[in-house]
Amino acid sequence: MANTTVHVTTLTKNATTANPTGTAIAHANTHIITPTKPLRDIIIRIAHTTTSAKSATIKAGDHPPALAAGQGDLSVTLADATAGTIEYFVGPLEAARFLQDDGTIHVEFAENTTGFVEAIQLP
Repeated sequence: MANTTVHVTTLTKNATTANPTGTAIAHANTHIITPTKPLRDIIIRIAHTTTSAKSATIKAGDHPPALAAGQGDLSVTLADATAGTIEYFVGPLEAARFLQDDGTIHVEFAENTTGFVEAIQLP
């Protein structure tokens, strides 16, 4: 499985930030988020555009550092988006469950999922 780097938008304190488009979902790839802040300051936005229900999976981290990785992956159900784009916000996430040993978060999507994924980081 190839990797797709997910764009990370850092919000600015006391300012407005336009909703970013995000990185196009490539369902055959693992989507890699590289935060520069603690995971408690990260939200993953998924803009789902597929005309059928799909799923996204936030992968459990490596042990160590993710001591709670045994809790497993987090599966997110994405509803049928026939009527238009549906946006989901996932997080904040626990580093003890989802952090990979290289400091990243891995997200995978079901086959034929379309849309965009973005990481939003607090300042």
